[in-house]
Amino acid sequence: MDTTSNTLIDSILKKFYFTKDNERISSNTSFHVVNKILGVDSVWVGSIYLKDKAYMISLIVEDAKCADSILNHSNDLKFGDTYTNAYLYQIDFQIDGYRITAKDTIFHNMTLPCKQIYFVAYELELSCFDHTRTGNYVELVISSKMNFIGNNITETTEKSAYGFFMQQDKDISVVNSDRYKIIIKQYKNHTRIRIARNDKSELVEEDIDGIIYSLCIVRSELLFQAVALKLYQNDSNPRLIIYPDSKTDYSTPAYPPIYSIKDIFEEYETLLKFLIDKYSDDNRVYYLSILKAISDSKALTQTHLLSLCTAAECLSGKVRIAVNDDEIETIKELVKKAKDIIDKEIDPEQYKEMNDRINGCLNSIQNTQSAQNKMKRLKDDGYISESAFSTWKQIRPKLAHGNCFFDTKEYDKYHDSIKLLYLLMYQLLFLVLGYEGTYTDYSNSTESGYENRFFLLPEVDSQSE
Repeated sequence: MDTTSNTLIDSILKKFYFTKDNERISSNTSFHVVNKILGVDSVWVGSIYLKDKAYMISLIVEDAKCADSILNHSNDLKFGDTYTNAYLYQIDFQIDGYRITAKDTIFHNMTLPCKQIYFVAYELELSCFDHTRTGNYVELVISSKMNFIGNNITETTEKSAYGFFMQQDKDISVVNSDRYKIIIKQYKNHTRIRIARNDKSELVEEDIDGIIYSLCIVRSELLFQAVALKLYQNDSNPRLIIYPDSKTDYSTPAYPPIYSIKDIFEEYETLLKFLIDKYSDDNRVYYLSILKAISDSKALTQTHLLSLCTAAECLSGKVRIAVNDDEIETIKELVKKAKDIIDKEIDPEQYKEMNDRINGCLNSIQNTQSAQNKMKRLKDDGYISESAFSTWKQIRPKLAHGNCFFDTKEYDKYHDSIKLLYLLMYQLLFLVLGYEGTYTDYSNSTESGYENRFFLLPEVDSQSE
């Protein structure tokens, strides 16, 4: 990572991010407040400071009529209403030579009689800064140190009472995928991720999403919630965005697809590169289903289990199972015979509801591409864990239909279920994306932890088009 970029990021983080709550970033600053729909276009003097994981902009309003208009307009909002463009303000200002825009800023309150008005911003964009580097890349700052053992060494020289000594740390990981070069470097209280395309073209948001979502999955951490800063370095429109609310605790007790006791980066690097290169808008929903499951790991146990079951079902929808034509015909014949017997024994007019439910069950048996039927076939063929499938089959209907079966005395049982559902979810993802490689089998624990296995795809293509 180049010195120019580091200096800029260090300066921005110190000024706008690593500040204490209620600490003023700037005072006696001119702020240009605009809301075109409401007709607000005024310049007011005030200050900006960090408060409750947001930027608070405090302004002294000389135009009382304008302030009253903003206040009255905000009073039109009711509890539960969404902030539309009519209620969002753009505020532009300058600090230390940086030209800054606070987009989608929300009116907070106003004090009387001094007419001091407050706005809240959750994102600052800097569009004017030292631009001495050429090329296209994006640099992200994660608000916490990731603490992995990297695949590259950083050498530093430090001075002690006994003289100078060289220190080596494996705190850098370089990832060369088919499409990207990624550098991940740990610092004392944060992590920086540098992303560039191999063809040197400008990155788009899909590129960034694919990489950060892939990192989230392999580490089972909600890293996208911890992004404190984004530096878009390009020749046409360099800009830098700061997110103050990323200081939240994003860590989760979730299970990653490859468990590394010492958190050695190289152990999950192959899977990471695979996920990065396979990411696309078509697969976005499947990545997000897994992230949803991870996010619910801090919620109620019931919520977490249901989220995992839903994620597995979502992923199974992408898998296509090849079914023999003779087998399909046999199933159809058996279902027809069952329906004929039921029609003779049960009056469809007198017992309509019962008849409808029975026929619904028979139709689901006939649907070879239902989630349960597909997962059963995959289990029988050895592509997903038998214990994981059994757990899903047992838990999913109880949760989905509001059956409160939780017993606090059996927490260990639910904990084991969570492990197995993570395993099921990852195995289905491997089938969807076509991954062959190492993974951790949470259904098989050993004295040293969990057993790592090698996932093999079916010889006959069972994936979706």
